[in-house]
Amino acid sequence: HIGSWELDIETGEFHCSDELKRIWGVEGVEENRILDIMEERIHPEDTHRLDFTIQKSIRNALPYDIEYRIIDKQGNIRYMNTRSRVIKDNLGKAVRIYGICQDITDQRLREDERRLNEERLLQTQEIAHIGTYEYNVKARELWWSDELYKIFEIDKKQGISTERYL
Repeated sequence: HIGSWELDIETGEFHCSDELKRIWGVEGVEENRILDIMEERIHPEDTHRLDFTIQKSIRNALPYDIEYRIIDKQGNIRYMNTRSRVIKDNLGKAVRIYGICQDITDQRLREDERRLNEERLLQTQEIAHIGTYEYNVKARELWWSDELYKIFEIDKKQGISTERYL
């Protein structure tokens, strides 16, 4: 889900797509109130970083790309990615900023689950004293898990050679 938006920096006039309204849960809200509601929904721990990024973008007339969290109207945490571009006047001053906002919650949750599964695998290998390896035949590259280094009592910093261990 990707929504778009545009802000006139000088007038404060804000416009956004219906998809952005849906992502932020502000369907049916008067457009002049949407930005205020969106600001209220930004996760408190991300507010300062997001504000700083936006102000820096406007001050330096540069684009930004930032991930942050919001708290939706049901109280759930959602992850957002916003990217912007800046339109400058003939003096190089930012006058308009526009961009896209994507709800990346599902992607972030999958990444978190993958990381958790990797941690569980490493713990399981350590407990069971089992190691894993991977060999790329084409590149002739060998990779060992930390536990495999421990099993063979090899310092990981030394590395391994395919000739010796295959």
